[in-house]
Amino acid sequence: MLAAGRSQRSGRVHKSCRRVPGSRWTWLEDQVRRLHWAGFAPIRVIAGQRSRRLWRCCRLRVHRRVNFQAARLGPFSSVRLAADTAATAVLLVQSDTQLPANTELRRLRRALHISSVMAARLVDQHGHGGHPVLIAKVLAQQIRAAGEGERLDKLLQSLPGAALANLPTRRFRSFPRLNDAQGWNKARAQLRVWARRS
Repeated sequence: MLAAGRSQRSGRVHKSCRRVPGSRWTWLEDQVRRLHWAGFAPIRVIAGQRSRRLWRCCRLRVHRRVNFQAARLGPFSSVRLAADTAATAVLLVQSDTQLPANTELRRLRRALHISSVMAARLVDQHGHGGHPVLIAKVLAQQIRAAGEGERLDKLLQSLPGAALANLPTRRFRSFPRLNDAQGWNKARAQLRVWARRS
């Protein structure tokens, strides 16, 4: 779980510590619970400069890591830190991207079982999204060896065609801009729409 951003635009409350619209859980807690239900373990949270605030809003047991260089080196340094702890394949999740259903997570796992696939990710019908992404052990090793100026999206795009599995899904639920009241109000409205369709 990548949560090392400064979250400056979200105000005094870290974005991951805001409550999920319509829930009693914080965004971070909700993500952790869903990952547990989907069978992912151990769960590691990569925090940054606001780590103390982040730990206070997560009452669940997780492995905690702090990326003290996140502000200076950028987001990829957190990806490298997450890959550094991976003994096997690792699921990279941004803390502000809502997780898909367990059926979609199982699709990611099945895709990674194909021998040529090094990474699998979910995208919408237009090819947008890309989070969460499941990376194989061999790619995690490459990420650890990559330079500080690298970017995950560029690294994935450089993979051979058969090595990156893009799995289209119609129920792609992502909230990338939950930084202000307007963003959260739009998310609440969207969640109500999804609830009526379920």
